[in-house]
Amino acid sequence: MPDEYHEELLRKAAGGTAGERSNVLSVRDNGSGVRSCDLPYIFEKGFTGHSGEGRKEAAGMGLYLAREIARDLGLSMEAASGWGKGFEMRICFPVVRE
Repeated sequence: MPDEYHEELLRKAAGGTAGERSNVLSVRDNGSGVRSCDLPYIFEKGFTGHSGEGRKEAAGMGLYLAREIARDLGLSMEAASGWGKGFEMRICFPVVRE
């Protein structure tokens, strides 16, 4: 269990919140973001979206595998974005009571 110092450091480094049901790790960037029409599909296997058209090396597996691993660990992932407004990924860790 992290102490208060490490919890505050985590919040400052990546952004995060603590709640009664889950702790949320939030990571944001200021890149081009994801188009709203693509956002519902970003976790699907093989999906590269319209912004990936210029990147022939994109396989569309990264976010799919990340979500699968998160589910296996009992975590959830959420994404928020707007075209030209960056991207935010939230990983929700359930609170486990001893």
